[in-house]
Amino acid sequence: MINNFNVIDSFLQFEEGTFYKFEALVRNTDGNNPLYTEGCANINKNILIKSWYVDTKEYYEKIKHEMITLADLTGARLYVTLDRKDNVKLVNSLLHILADTLVGIVNGQKPSIKSISKFITSETSKVENSSKSLRTVMFDVDTKDIGVKQLVEGYIKSKGQQPFILETKKGYHIFCYRKSDFSDWQKEMREAVNMEWSELEPVYTSLALNCFENYISMKPNELGLVYHPMKSFD
Repeated sequence: MINNFNVIDSFLQFEEGTFYKFEALVRNTDGNNPLYTEGCANINKNILIKSWYVDTKEYYEKIKHEMITLADLTGARLYVTLDRKDNVKLVNSLLHILADTLVGIVNGQKPSIKSISKFITSETSKVENSSKSLRTVMFDVDTKDIGVKQLVEGYIKSKGQQPFILETKKGYHIFCYRKSDFSDWQKEMREAVNMEWSELEPVYTSLALNCFENYISMKPNELGLVYHPMKSFD
């Protein structure tokens, strides 16, 4: 079991007119979950169990047990969209989508219930609907190597930011607020690696750089892992 609630507790900043989106997702990489009726080996998709739109600390504390229980029962991973979302921006986005849909209806199109049901799910995840001051960037570290983890932590701190670290099955989700310029993060991390390994043989520097390039990716407005029951149905 992986439980990152203590980190998320310290990260969330609730404010009227905003919310955080939590999702329970079953992934095919977590074994033969019975929800994949035809097996999961060749299926590249997630199954959404439930979404929660959390706008107050009181509601957050109230539904923690529900989220954990549902994850335990279904084998789902629990995620949070790290960007806090803005209600006004969301409503404006939905109005534009509905207006476009109505134009299509006038022109003879018949929207499917499947496409209509996706409106909320899609729009509540988009970066355009994030609170501008609380947008995030996440470094997805796909290794448990402590050196790689420390490299990312140090890089975020060098930007004057406090890193938040979520453990994952194969590594870490390390994130911070997008208040700094991360556009040259790959170049800047390479420079940090070269400085860190400068007294060693070039072959070791090359290995460190390859490890960095193979195991770290940077993503804005990403899902952070909150809870993973590590339940196997095999």
